[in-house]
Amino acid sequence: MKVITGIQNAVADCQTHKAVHDKYLKIGWKARQAAFAEIHKDELDSFNKAFRYLKKQGVDLNVNLDSLQAEYSKLQTTYDVYECAHAEYGHKRTRPYS
Repeated sequence: MKVITGIQNAVADCQTHKAVHDKYLKIGWKARQAAFAEIHKDELDSFNKAFRYLKKQGVDLNVNLDSLQAEYSKLQTTYDVYECAHAEYGHKRTRPYS
């Protein structure tokens, strides 16, 4: 469930900062590109961090967020049923789940 949330956040970050990143890539001269990068450092860093996370998870920017949300809801329901069953039998959770 953490991974799904991370993917959703990373896609949102990439979509937010994609215009700045695309403009950075279109600048042909190194001096102008470096000046642009200095001005927009936070946006470019945020985009790059989110993009690296998506690549690490094997996902690209065209991921279907609706199917991810459906998967998350399914996992959350299963987790809630599991928690109720444990509570019913008086078991304490020994390690945290998310």
